[in-house]
Amino acid sequence: MMDVMIATKESLDNIDGFLKDKKDVIEQYLAIRQLEEFKSSPFVQIQLLLREFNNNSGYHDIFIPALKELNSSYADYHKQLEIANQKLISEYPDIEKILGLTK
Repeated sequence: MMDVMIATKESLDNIDGFLKDKKDVIEQYLAIRQLEEFKSSPFVQIQLLLREFNNNSGYHDIFIPALKELNSSYADYHKQLEIANQKLISEYPDIEKILGLTK
């Protein structure tokens, strides 16, 4: 578990290097996400249900803001995730559509 935490921190600390090093993997993943077989898979259905639950339960609107307020380390981590997300979107402008995050 500690290895995963360390690797995540290192990736976030150097998101540009991470995106460069993982370019092939990211592009393969995005290609798979566009396959009809994947789009109709149980994985996608579970993902949609989880996203709907999170949206309806207040996870993003209540829980995450409260957690950031209670835990400054998590607030910093969340800020790093947002920065990484913006860099990912700028590198792959269609990613939100491919992942089903926009219509």
